[in-house]
Amino acid sequence: MESNDAVVCTEDKSISSSDIQNNETDLNKSSSNSSTNGDDGQSESNSKLSKRKQRRLKREQKWAETRAERRREEKKRRRERRQQDKLNGTLVKKPRLQTVSMSNSTCKTIIVIDCDYEKFMNENELRKLCKQLMYCYAINRRSSVPAQLWITSVRGKLYELMERFHHSYHNWDCNVTDKHWTEVLFPNNNDYKSNPKVIYLTGDAKETIPDCRQIKDSNDYIFIIGGLIDHNRHKCLCLKRAHEEFQMNYGQLPIDGHIQMNQRRILSIPHVYEIMLLASNGMIDQFSWTEIFQKVIPIRKLQSKDIINNNNNDDE
Repeated sequence: MESNDAVVCTEDKSISSSDIQNNETDLNKSSSNSSTNGDDGQSESNSKLSKRKQRRLKREQKWAETRAERRREEKKRRRERRQQDKLNGTLVKKPRLQTVSMSNSTCKTIIVIDCDYEKFMNENELRKLCKQLMYCYAINRRSSVPAQLWITSVRGKLYELMERFHHSYHNWDCNVTDKHWTEVLFPNNNDYKSNPKVIYLTGDAKETIPDCRQIKDSNDYIFIIGGLIDHNRHKCLCLKRAHEEFQMNYGQLPIDGHIQMNQRRILSIPHVYEIMLLASNGMIDQFSWTEIFQKVIPIRKLQSKDIINNNNNDDE
């Protein structure tokens, strides 16, 4: 009996060892299947996007991966062109753009672009906002008398897009922050509510802002531009926020009293910024709203009468 029991025991042991081996192979198969399922999950998440968005995402990833290589190639081509021009005797040195930093500027007017409107915009509109923020910075940077530019509430999806498309914005000569403008400019109190020199710009307001000469002479105004691109989906949103949420002064540009437009009086953010920059630093020879509007607003938005007057003034 003991020998039979021993045989049974050995048979049980052999069966258990084979079972263990089978279990290990099953585990390996399941792990490999789970890894493929993970890839499938990622592919499924990508498949949820439209084909157009998938192609765009691939292009953006490839563009980001080859950024350093493209820069090296461009520098190499420029060196070769300079050497060739030098050999041919056609090398012309371009004058270096003379820029003035914000800290050294005599214009102390603060112009804020309030980007606290992300939830009201889709991704395409946020992309457009990123471009317009870059244009505003370029306008200010190239000015011989730049204003004090603040870009506030850069967070969430807007922050991701800025990091992707304008990753060097950290080095811009302006103030970029993820905080709201009320936190950085008025951290300890709500003085902006009673201060007549803190004005939220909105084209839906009935009141107009002060005269441009008064703005320049005072040199301490604070203007808030709503960083909103919504193609008129959210009507009067900036006005409602300024009136109800911030309870502050607001106004619109005095366009109607100086020029006539053949379109709506709603301008893009860079146009509004350039108008306020010129109104603050006094760089227009004939310092008036009319001259500023005619210089900044595109001709296609002006009525023919204003275009004719503008051309006559140029001829004189």
